[in-house]
Amino acid sequence: MSDLDYQIKCDIELSRQPGITSDEYELIRKKNQLTLLIISDTHGQIGSAQQALDLVPKTDLILHLGDHASDLGRLRELLGKPILAVRGNCDGFGRKLPPEILELNLAGCRIVMTHGHNRSFDVKDDFFKIRQYASTSGNYPDLLLFGHTHFYHDEIVRGSKSQTRLLNPGSCSYTISAISINLTDGNIDDVTRLISSS
Repeated sequence: MSDLDYQIKCDIELSRQPGITSDEYELIRKKNQLTLLIISDTHGQIGSAQQALDLVPKTDLILHLGDHASDLGRLRELLGKPILAVRGNCDGFGRKLPPEILELNLAGCRIVMTHGHNRSFDVKDDFFKIRQYASTSGNYPDLLLFGHTHFYHDEIVRGSKSQTRLLNPGSCSYTISAISINLTDGNIDDVTRLISSS
């Protein structure tokens, strides 16, 4: 295991992730091709997450961007897919809750997940801080995923050494609003918005 792998594994703290087992995470981490389903702001209304997954049945991993972390157990049971999550502003605080920021390396892509409500990002005000993080943080993620605004967002941020795609799936509570992403060997092959008004 490389130092980077060890750091990423420590950052995840699987004990704070009730939606995935260590065996599942190890299998996913080793894959060079993945299909991700990105959801956020389910707020206890998880039927739309089920409908989104029905549109992408070959999903390998669900990434939940916060609000409500308490949905994770029900989502895992209902959807039958492993889930990683970050804590949102409606999730409270506590050592056993998911962290506010999660850094991953999946299929060769660096991914940062956040709800976006904390002072580091403040996405409800504007996107200045999250754009600055993407272009100057030293992390240079390929994908920076956030929620909180309840609105879909897709933008490329170019830095001096990097290019980061900022994505917000919108709120997946009363309607389908999600994103499917295909990754292969460090490349973002496809990003598809999943949306429904019914």
